[in-house]
Amino acid sequence: MTQPLTKAGRRAAVRLRTLALRRAISAMDFVVTGTLHRRTKSCGRTGCKCADDVAERHGPYLEWTRRRDGRQRLTVLTPRQAALVESAIANRRQIEQLLAEWDLITEEEILLDDPKSL
Repeated sequence: MTQPLTKAGRRAAVRLRTLALRRAISAMDFVVTGTLHRRTKSCGRTGCKCADDVAERHGPYLEWTRRRDGRQRLTVLTPRQAALVESAIANRRQIEQLLAEWDLITEEEILLDDPKSL
């Protein structure tokens, strides 16, 4: 049967677990919020083929929407910019998952701690 970890042993284990989380987060370059949309549009001109056929709409346009200063922002991106934004959004989601894991690890450690020893 294994011995229960001491407080110092538990804290060392927590530091090791969170070190991996910190390294994963620090390895990411770009991080943004928002959504990337690929849209096609009709121009509104009556003689244009996009008015009658959905497959003939103009685009696709790569649009990035996000909130800044309480307002929604929309930016049309180049394909290269869209690839960077897509990667940065994925990084943001991964960071949120890593922080949720870190939060859980911290909560467990706090709740295991004896209130008298704090």
